[in-house]
Amino acid sequence: MLSVAKGASDSARDQLLKIVETQLETYPARVQERVEAKRDAAGNAFDEYREEIKTHEVAFEPRSAAQKMLEAAETSGLPLRKEFFAEQTERTLKKAIGDEIEAAIGQDSAIRFLKWAAARIGLDLKVALPPWSEFDWDGFGDLIREAVITAYDARTERHLAEISTLLDERLRGLDDVSHDALGRLLLDMALGQSVTFNKKTHRRETRLNQRFPYVYYAAQLVARQDRKRDDLLKDVLAHLRQAQTEQQLYWGETELTRLSTARAAELDAETQAGLRRALGDAEFEAVASQSLGSLNGTQGLRDRVRAELGRQLAHGLHRQLMLGVSGQLWVDYLTTIEGLRTSISLEAYAQRDPLTAYKSKAFDLFQQLLVDMRAGVVGRLFTYRPRKLTELRAEVERAPSAAKKAPGRNEPCWCGSGKKYKNCHMAADGGK
Repeated sequence: MLSVAKGASDSARDQLLKIVETQLETYPARVQERVEAKRDAAGNAFDEYREEIKTHEVAFEPRSAAQKMLEAAETSGLPLRKEFFAEQTERTLKKAIGDEIEAAIGQDSAIRFLKWAAARIGLDLKVALPPWSEFDWDGFGDLIREAVITAYDARTERHLAEISTLLDERLRGLDDVSHDALGRLLLDMALGQSVTFNKKTHRRETRLNQRFPYVYYAAQLVARQDRKRDDLLKDVLAHLRQAQTEQQLYWGETELTRLSTARAAELDAETQAGLRRALGDAEFEAVASQSLGSLNGTQGLRDRVRAELGRQLAHGLHRQLMLGVSGQLWVDYLTTIEGLRTSISLEAYAQRDPLTAYKSKAFDLFQQLLVDMRAGVVGRLFTYRPRKLTELRAEVERAPSAAKKAPGRNEPCWCGSGKKYKNCHMAADGGK
């Protein structure tokens, strides 16, 4: 188990390194484009200043020229040393200011990338940046890589120590190495707890943090087997179908236990129709007057009833999940579209037709909505747990007790809804 945890952690580290390296491949070019644009703006401002002093026949002032160049490059906050101007002339100032702008933007970009990498990994990266005169983007990439490996491996060692303690606590006998126990243990290994102090509520809070994902390690194991894509897809789908079947059987067993005192004929019409389809008319009529708990003696019949109840529950839960996910995303989509309608007129300033831009962006947003809906449903399909397992109810639970007298027309209904009996269950109970 420790080797699995170490392999999963190393695979996640390697994946993060790939992400950082991929970003770093194009980052220097983007920084250089920004530097060139700033240098061009500063150079144009310098040329305009020279034309201005020639027109007015005044002496060249390095500080005034530098100020105009920095303002044009939007780097007016760049500090310049006092001795800097003592070394400059009209011929050298343009290049010197350009070099200062390049150094400032380059150092700032390197610091920004370092902060991004630290935030992406979730670790404090200790990197000592060299002076810009000695700076090299390839060397900077090596520093980042070493810092990521050092920080991540240190965190992995802490996690492995925690997992080792967890294994000592959980693996004490043969019963602790069953399939279910190991499955729960793998999940607990990937999650750790941290205690934080909430400054708003002034309370300590315990949060679950992911130590590492298994997906990259699983991908490595699959790649080593050199399996074909279609075969792997077939196995994954078969596993998911089996998991869905087991899930439905569990829900069916739960519902069958809850309705053990009810008779099949007392269930609601939709449940009766499903059981009739599953059992057939003859068998359903034969057991309609029996309580569901009395079916224990007939194992084949009980299994079919359990499977049907589980299927109905799964259908209801999946529908509830789809409505919940799509409803929330639809509200977010409408809010985004409303904001788009308000701001789309700004496209005219960019010489673009607002109506065409609105149609294009609205179409992209709708396509993304469909993708998010599918991803939201699939991602929660096997983990969704509603507050109430099912809305199915036996009619016997809704009916008033035969031993009790039905309430009066204007008295509160027996169901506890707070409505008058005549406006609630009187018609269903056959009252007049």
